[in-house]
Amino acid sequence: GDRAEHAHLDGIAFICMGVREEHGCDLPLMCDSLNLLRFSGGWEGQVWVVTDGGAELRAICPTAVFEAVAAPKVPSVMQMKSVKRQLFEIIPGHPRTLLYIDSDILCVGCLDPFLATVGGADMAMFHDVPCPFGGCSEFRGGFIYMRDSPSTRECIGDWDAELRRDGYRFYLEDQDALDIVRQRGQCLGIRAYPYSMMQAVDAGYFCRTFGRYRLKRPIFQHFTRGLRQHRVWPSTYGAIERQLGELMPSAWSPPRGLQAEHRRHHAGPAPHAPPR
Repeated sequence: GDRAEHAHLDGIAFICMGVREEHGCDLPLMCDSLNLLRFSGGWEGQVWVVTDGGAELRAICPTAVFEAVAAPKVPSVMQMKSVKRQLFEIIPGHPRTLLYIDSDILCVGCLDPFLATVGGADMAMFHDVPCPFGGCSEFRGGFIYMRDSPSTRECIGDWDAELRRDGYRFYLEDQDALDIVRQRGQCLGIRAYPYSMMQAVDAGYFCRTFGRYRLKRPIFQHFTRGLRQHRVWPSTYGAIERQLGELMPSAWSPPRGLQAEHRRHHAGPAPHAPPR
């Protein structure tokens, strides 16, 4: 894609929190997402990462272009998910338009076709994956375009108020709360992006080669939690890094290896075995 100085988009924001917890952000995957945004998508605009692991992310992703923004301290996973609705307050410089992308969504194609459709509404999202047996939400909560407007502020306020039920313990996914809000007649101005641009890669349907697709060439692929907890994930992630290596400059090093090296260095020397 061409250099993107887009009239409808001041920058792209990621959130990478809970780095050291079991449920937290996958730093190597976050690094892959940043690199693919540039080298596959062609994005050269502003990128922010709201994170509590900025030093480690920079250590394993030394060539990626992003601005780390200190994440607020929150006590639960669901409150981490709520941070995306605070981005206009958290990100410096008072951006007027933002694209929020989950750290497990990779840009696998040129962004130009997406950027041609990015505006047109104060908020826009992708529909959730089709669920033949039910149980899915209307919209996917991990990809949100937001223009800082009264209607956006009202929608994210209504959405967050619903999400806070029972001290953020009522919902397992924040997009389920959005369904309830929309059923009440709120947040009705959300525009849907073309579903052909997004592909969910789950344990039941995954592509080891993320550049080749069945009847579909998406711009984004979402490597879902279900896949990342499945036994196939190590081999799938290895395929991602191998293919990413084909796009990256020769000095690039895979982030998974850099993470292991960084953690060994900061763990200090191994304790000596006691004498026998």
